Amino acid sequence: MRKVHYYLAFIIIVGSAITGYWTWQRYIKKEAPKILQFTAEEGDLQEMVRVRGEVVAQKEFDLTFPFAGTVEKIFVREGENVKASAPLLQLDIQNLKLEENSLRIVLEQRRASLNKLIAGATREDLRVSETKVASADQSLQDARTNLENVRAKAGVDLQNVYGDARTALQRSANAGKNALLVLTDIQYAHFLDSSSDGINIASAKAMAVLALLGASDAGRWNTQFLGNLNGGAFEIVQNAQDNPTQANIGRAIDNLLDALKKVKTALDAVLVTSDLTATERTNLQTEKSSVTAEVNTITNKQQAIAAQKALNQNNIASAQTQVNNAQNALALVRDELALKRTGSRAEDIEIARAQIRETENQVAIVQEKISKAALNAPLDAKVVKIWLERKELALPEKSAISLSTLGQKIQADVSELDISKIRENNEVAIQLDALPGQEFKGRVISIEPREIIKEGDKYYRINVYFEDGTQLVRSGMNADLTILTSFKQGVLKIPELTIYERDGKKFVRVFSNNQPLEVEIKTGVSDGNNIEVVSGLREGQIVIVSAD
Repeated sequence: MRKVHYYLAFIIIVGSAITGYWTWQRYIKKEAPKILQFTAEEGDLQEMVRVRGEVVAQKEFDLTFPFAGTVEKIFVREGENVKASAPLLQLDIQNLKLEENSLRIVLEQRRASLNKLIAGATREDLRVSETKVASADQSLQDARTNLENVRAKAGVDLQNVYGDARTALQRSANAGKNALLVLTDIQYAHFLDSSSDGINIASAKAMAVLALLGASDAGRWNTQFLGNLNGGAFEIVQNAQDNPTQANIGRAIDNLLDALKKVKTALDAVLVTSDLTATERTNLQTEKSSVTAEVNTITNKQQAIAAQKALNQNNIASAQTQVNNAQNALALVRDELALKRTGSRAEDIEIARAQIRETENQVAIVQEKISKAALNAPLDAKVVKIWLERKELALPEKSAISLSTLGQKIQADVSELDISKIRENNEVAIQLDALPGQEFKGRVISIEPREIIKEGDKYYRINVYFEDGTQLVRSGMNADLTILTSFKQGVLKIPELTIYERDGKKFVRVFSNNQPLEVEIKTGVSDGNNIEVVSGLREGQIVIVSAD
């Protein structure tokens, strides 16, 4: 019996020991933390910005010329699909070509002058230079005469356009007054009650009468009332007839257009019902057509004046350029003659070289303007609308052609913290949720300037176009975008996970004398995994981080 007690005691002691050891291992013992080690090493880094986006349909956009000119060629038709860089419209560049040729002649003359300066002048050179001065002086006088003629013609042409407008003004004003007379007859015959139709017609007509005749409709008009001028558009038109300055005609056009539109509104307020006689219906329709035609006429006159002003400005500028070129040419040959007479000096030679550089810059500016006189498709697109015809005047603020892009684009909102890293034309790697395993190439086309507020934070929208096959892509698909921004070679880099922040500063832990040491660092670009270390570390140092 005693043996059994011994065995039981032994079993209890061993069990308690095993239980205690298990409890110590499970709940009390603390394992040493696992440490990950990384080496600071040099390498290349491609900075990336990762955002989510959504596929949307591409939209229409307009192209305009940067300066006024006459359309010389139209290369496409509406509805046509065009490839990137395909020619669309071309302005007449004859004057620009003449300017370029004149500048090239001046450039060659200046180069020749420099060579002669360096070589020295002879008596024959002096006689030649004197002849050039006389010829250049005559060319300048001719250019100035041409400028005066162009200015005079511009004034006459503009005055003629204003004269055409003045002729149309009186007829249009009378048409508006006649329309109000017809409207008044119909109103007094059918709409003098306080019904909604009667009130609407009375209100619209009162505004028309005030705008056209400068007086309220006090009742049925008489001859004496219609003969008075009370300050409305009708009186302003009459003043333009009596004193036909361009300012008076322009003011009359603006006021009469406004008045005629109000007359048209008043006519439209009359409901054509069976209550109106056949004659009244015919008269009403006739006056509507008449007033509409006069609105179009005066609008066309207004546009013709604006177009003539733009054309005059362009022609005068071209003539002024010829004067400037002639002045430059005269100054050039005079300087050449003076230099030949006084002999070549080092500073004279340097001045001649500076003049050559200046003329080269002028040639480059004209060449750039010539290149911008042609509109080319910026990318594959469809021609939606051509707003100009051949020989029509193109204005900088007026759309020349409307295009719509083919396919889809991706819109994504980028945080204000990352938007400064992104530039137009950045390459983009695209992965779509709906097409796993496939990667598409894209490019940032534009960054919209206005911010977007989301939950109190600022974002900016970017537009990304596909560069390769998009047949399987549909609007509404979600996408992960990896935007490749700056690329750096030979930078010191470490894993981004090794960095921690405190009080706005960045730190890492390194081994120093077999002990962990905190080091402050400054960082640069990141690819999302590794980050550039600008200062604080050197190549080969071991950076540590706890794996817990």
